[in-house]
Amino acid sequence: MQTPKRHTKPLRSPDVTTSPTSPKRRRIGSPAGRKRPSQFDQITLKPFTVISRSAPGARGKRVVRKCHTTEEPEFEELLRMNKRFIRDCHSGGELITGAATCRTKDVQFIVADGEKVGYLLLDRSVHHGIEVLPDLPERLFAVATSVPCVTPVLQQLYVEGDCRHRGVAKSALRQLLSRATHLVVDTPVVATAKVMHSMGWEVCGARGVGAGNCLCLYCKEGPSEARS
Repeated sequence: MQTPKRHTKPLRSPDVTTSPTSPKRRRIGSPAGRKRPSQFDQITLKPFTVISRSAPGARGKRVVRKCHTTEEPEFEELLRMNKRFIRDCHSGGELITGAATCRTKDVQFIVADGEKVGYLLLDRSVHHGIEVLPDLPERLFAVATSVPCVTPVLQQLYVEGDCRHRGVAKSALRQLLSRATHLVVDTPVVATAKVMHSMGWEVCGARGVGAGNCLCLYCKEGPSEARS
């Protein structure tokens, strides 16, 4: 006698896209699925050294003729990065190579493991005109009110795209501000504001300068204030 065949319903994997009990698919490139990039071993600051003969105080330094500055490798590197900064930023982007070679503004290359991966641009003599917030903690208020009327302003901070989220900007700012208790930042983006806050710097005042831009005064208690 033949045994009747048993008609079983074939097993089927649940539809992961519609099943309410199945986990959601992870999107490629999402923060949860992206591997954290490795950190650099060494990050340093290196001054931009190309000086035009027309720069004030250029005598006795390595200088080049103004018409030849564009042929310098450092000039070309800075120009390429500066153009990418202008392309990336929403406001405040401007060409800086002329100001850098004429020494009206200071440029520091950010060097990670021997390779230039970004830069900092500072104007060291800016009349900021920022009023200090009145409701600051006492010690922080004392630091903010002692800031000179003319002070350095960080105008640009750029890190190459494939080197971001690797601690480059934070390390560069930490070196730049190792002995400082205040810094004015020109229109800081969210990433810069987060880095400053993570290092203990607080916004103590701000002033609009038109076209959606602003100057923000960051202060930090010095060692003596922190101990008192």
